Amino acid sequence: MEYALAMRDDGRSLDETEAQIRATLPDAHLLVIPRTLENLVKNGRAPKLAGHLTQMLNIRLAVSPEWKSGEIKVIKKGRGAKRIVANTMADCLDFLAEHPGASVRVLTTGAVEEQELVNQALAGQDCVDAGTGPIGCTIATHVGVDAIAISYCPRYQPAN
Repeated sequence: MEYALAMRDDGRSLDETEAQIRATLPDAHLLVIPRTLENLVKNGRAPKLAGHLTQMLNIRLAVSPEWKSGEIKVIKKGRGAKRIVANTMADCLDFLAEHPGASVRVLTTGAVEEQELVNQALAGQDCVDAGTGPIGCTIATHVGVDAIAISYCPRYQPAN
């Protein structure tokens, strides 16, 4: 949203804005770490066996939507909160190193421990804090309680 507003303020037309946003979509990342796969199993986005095994073995997954197909893909795995956040944030920090000043937003459904770990990982990074807040009710229904989402993408650079 901020990206589109910045383009509008820069005098871009609606068509130019749409084209630019579509072109940058591959660089936009959304990673979600649910506490369990219970809700994803219930809504048919994850197999029952995966839900049982991850819970039994204390394996946490970071998942991400595939923008074109809408499928949920497993991006990272780890045992416990510290490991999955560290594994997930490694990719985010690599992205921030390649895209100084990128925008980062953190949303949760009550994942206090995970949010603190993410905040520690982001401390001192060259990025724009796009805010923190709750995950919206539609997505929260899919990911359940104590989930965290990390979204990051390049910032819009106005034409000179």
